[in-house]
Amino acid sequence: MLAQILSAIASFLVRDSSPYAQEAVAVSNKVFFLLSLLIIGISNGACVLIAHYWGKEDTAGVRKTLGITLILSVLIAGIFSVFSIGYSRELISLFMHTDSDVMLASRYLAILSISFVLYGVCQTYALFYRAVGKGPTMLRITGIITLFNIGMDLLLLKGFGPIPSVGILGIAWAVLVTRILEVVLILIDDYRKEGPAHASLKELVAYDKGFLKNYGKNVWNIFLNSAVVMIANFIFSTAYANISQIMVITMSLFHPLEQIVFALVEGCSASASIVMGHTMGAMQMDRAKRYARNYLRVNFLIGIVLAGVIFLLASPASHLFTTTEAIASDMKDCFYVLCFFVPVKLLNATISDGILKTGGDSAFNALNNFLGFIFCLPFCLLGMAVGLPAHWIYLLFMMGEVLKLGFNITRYFSGKWLQTLVE
Repeated sequence: MLAQILSAIASFLVRDSSPYAQEAVAVSNKVFFLLSLLIIGISNGACVLIAHYWGKEDTAGVRKTLGITLILSVLIAGIFSVFSIGYSRELISLFMHTDSDVMLASRYLAILSISFVLYGVCQTYALFYRAVGKGPTMLRITGIITLFNIGMDLLLLKGFGPIPSVGILGIAWAVLVTRILEVVLILIDDYRKEGPAHASLKELVAYDKGFLKNYGKNVWNIFLNSAVVMIANFIFSTAYANISQIMVITMSLFHPLEQIVFALVEGCSASASIVMGHTMGAMQMDRAKRYARNYLRVNFLIGIVLAGVIFLLASPASHLFTTTEAIASDMKDCFYVLCFFVPVKLLNATISDGILKTGGDSAFNALNNFLGFIFCLPFCLLGMAVGLPAHWIYLLFMMGEVLKLGFNITRYFSGKWLQTLVE
């Protein structure tokens, strides 16, 4: 969730600037969001395996999984970083077309991309901590980092004393410094307490052919699932850019707030995933079935409560992030659409990410996401072509969740997900 919070903070702090400065920050963060989907895909797959190993009390398996996941995350983040630095203008031009805005956003992205590798490390450790039951530790680190980032943003954006203002580019530099601090805090915490990640380099890379095969089998489909979501977001973001600048700004400001909601949804499903992973790793299948039923009931109720909160906060949140009334009105309507679909989204996340994925049924998840995307794509593109407002296009996009829910419920009752992933 930290990445979404930092993006929302950046959008909030530049709200008094021109809407186009907000657009530059938000569009640059869109490129980062696409990267985050891939990193989260790999880390989530590893998180499932780690939960099974942890339930089996196999510390060596836990450390080997962490090691290979760190390597893959750094590799993917490094590739994104190189392209974002070398081709920042070309990447930004996919999402916005005004030359002056493209120039500002590309400079922002070039600075932001320096932190991508650090993000890969942080995200891997964050999900690792969650998988081994150290979620409260990451919550404390997130709180410290968020406060530090707000201070750095204000310092570099506004300037103070001998430190000059560097404008919105200061926000990108603040993210970089924040990521460095986050890595330092994570490593200090783990190595000071000698936790499960306190391993030598040899322990982190001590994998054999059998381990790599099992890792690839279980992580690949989850990574593929995230790749499908990334492609869907990329297509819709580039399509928005060809409609109107107001729509680009609206969706760019709405997106980080939407992702904070989705991070809460993902957190609810992740708690199910960890508990289910520990239980199935210990071969307690009857207990796992009981936990699955309970999580579905509780998370559906949480979804209803969350929808009510979004409905109440839709108007004040929209006006908080922009001073332009037309943009605020469009954002508010998008929030109303979101609050209607949040219970459905949470049920889908609980079944697909909390239950099916934990039992190794990730290939079904990838196929289901692909079908949901293919289902809503033509309707969304048609809506854009005829000039529907942003919230109607967003409604058409979210209709894919209804289709996915039907398939998810059917798969859940089949019981094919009830298995352990480690020997």
